Amino acid sequence: MVGDGVDAVKLTNLLRKKVGYAELASVTAVGEKKEEPAVQPVDWPVYVGGMPQTYIYPIHPHQDPSCSIM
Repeated sequence: MVGDGVDAVKLTNLLRKKVGYAELASVTAVGEKKEEPAVQPVDWPVYVGGMPQTYIYPIHPHQDPSCSIM
């Protein structure tokens, strides 16, 4: 937990009373915060056409033999 004016021992004892088990892992001084570089947005190209549609035609194995087209 990071905070100004927080007593680590009192906080640990309070947590032990409320929660049942608490362990103080470490106490360290917090140095200056390093500023992370800003995230640049990515402009993705827009494709207007999209995917071509695929038409599926059923194949009937038992067609009428008297068909004049074949």
